[in-house]
Amino acid sequence: MSNNPTIISRSAWGANPLNTPAGGIATPAPEVWLHHTASTGLHGASGMRSLQANALSGGYSDIPYNWMVDTDGQIYLCRGPAKNSAATGNNNPRSHAICVMGNYETQQPAADLLKGVASLLPYIKANGWSATDQITGPHKDAPGMSTACCGRNLIAQIPTINEMARGIVAPSPEPAKGGAMDLVPTPSGKGYWVVDSKGAVFSYGDARYYGGANTLPKLNAPIRGMAARPQGDGYWLVGSDGGVYSYGKAPFKGSMGGKKLNSPVCGIDAAKDGNGYWLLAEDGGIFAFGSAPFQGAPTGLVA
Repeated sequence: MSNNPTIISRSAWGANPLNTPAGGIATPAPEVWLHHTASTGLHGASGMRSLQANALSGGYSDIPYNWMVDTDGQIYLCRGPAKNSAATGNNNPRSHAICVMGNYETQQPAADLLKGVASLLPYIKANGWSATDQITGPHKDAPGMSTACCGRNLIAQIPTINEMARGIVAPSPEPAKGGAMDLVPTPSGKGYWVVDSKGAVFSYGDARYYGGANTLPKLNAPIRGMAARPQGDGYWLVGSDGGVYSYGKAPFKGSMGGKKLNSPVCGIDAAKDGNGYWLLAEDGGIFAFGSAPFQGAPTGLVA
C-alpha cells in the first residue's frame, strides 16, 4: 500500500456533533479490532448520519468506532485516531476499532472493502497512532467479548487483509520512467554529473566519471537519484526499489533493495562526512545509512 487512503471527514458526511466528544487514548495503541454494522442497506454519507443518529439514541456520545469502511471501500472518519472507540469493551483504552458497513454473517465482503480496510492499517501505524499495521482480530475474539461480530465471512478474510497491509499482495507495478533523473554539482561548483533512468552517468566540467549502473547486466528497478561525496571522489546511485550503487570512493553502507517498501524511493543525499546517506521515498519515508543520522520523517503526511 503505497498511498495514503482517502478519508471522508466528519464535516463532509455531515456529523452532528461535528467534533467528537470522545476522550483520548494513549498511542501508539497496540491493538486494532475489526467490526461490522450487522445491518444492510446503509451506505455513504446518509448511512453515516443514520449510524450516528442510532448511536446517539442508544446512549453513545458518537458512532462508537474510529473509522467506518463502506462496501465500496470508501473510508469515513468516525471518532478518529487516538480516541476511545467505545466498541470493544475493556479493550477500548488500548485499541482502535475499524467497522465495515454490512452483515458479514450473510454477505460476502467485496474486494474493494478489503482493500479499504487494509489501506488504513499502515496509515495509522505510520502516523504513530497504532503500534501495529495488522488487524489484531475480529470483535468476537477480543477478551471479554460475547458476539459474532464481525461475521464469519469477513473473519475468514482477515488474513488476506493483513497480507495486503504488509504488502505481500503486490501493488501495481511502478510505471516505467525514463530520461534524465538527477543533476548533482561537484564540490567546486565547476562541474556536474547527470544520471539517467538506466544508470548511465554523464560528467561535465571538473566532474570525474567513476562508472554507471548501465554497465550492469540487469537493473531491478529504474535509477531515480544520485548523490556525490562532499569530497568529490565518488557518488551513489539509487533505484526506485531502494537499491544503492556505489562508485569511486563512495562507500556502500546498505540499501533497501529487496526489502518491502510502501512507496518507491525517489532520491538520495549524502551525509556531510561522505560516509553515509539518506534515501527518500515518495510517501515521505526516510532511510538512513552509515553516518547519516535518522531525525524523523514525514511518512504519510506529504501531499
